[in-house]
Amino acid sequence: MEEPPHCGAEKQGCCNDTTCTDPALTCADHFCLVCNALPAPPGCTNVARGVVPTAQQTNPNNPLAYATDGSSCTAWASGDYANIADSGLTGTWFELDLGSTHTIDSMMLWMEQTPPDVMVRLKIETSADAATWVSFRDPAEFTMLLHANDPWVTPFHDAQDRAIALRFLKITFLDSESWISIRELSLFECPSSAGM
Repeated sequence: MEEPPHCGAEKQGCCNDTTCTDPALTCADHFCLVCNALPAPPGCTNVARGVVPTAQQTNPNNPLAYATDGSSCTAWASGDYANIADSGLTGTWFELDLGSTHTIDSMMLWMEQTPPDVMVRLKIETSADAATWVSFRDPAEFTMLLHANDPWVTPFHDAQDRAIALRFLKITFLDSESWISIRELSLFECPSSAGM
């Protein structure tokens, strides 16, 4: 007799699509998650937490504040795929204004998507004034596998391996099999890089 697939543990699929094996977990968008336990470098501050972003468009049931509320169980959603029909624009943009300049040492981006593991083509840019933008990577556009049950955590450094000073961050999603939705975006300022 074949055993049913394991389910219900942290970051695994929910059993019966609604339940988790540990009462500390929440079944959020088909995965068992600890809503408020987001990965963070020790001693660093998430300066994006509570900052309400702007975006090209938003599904009213998934407001922008959900992308930076500190919970992986809520998510902002554009309500569409990367390329929005008749918009005249390539891709879907999402932007954050931190209010002042911060030196960012690392970033966490956690998508909510179906299928849960998707190759996403995107571009990440930073700016001090929202007029001149600098690409986070070279080449500016890149494709990577993103997961709905686990975040992408990356150092946020320039070509000289220095933390990046910015006020504005813009992510443009250029292609994806899934609609565009962010569980959480975190930008970490760390004491060792704050004065760089």
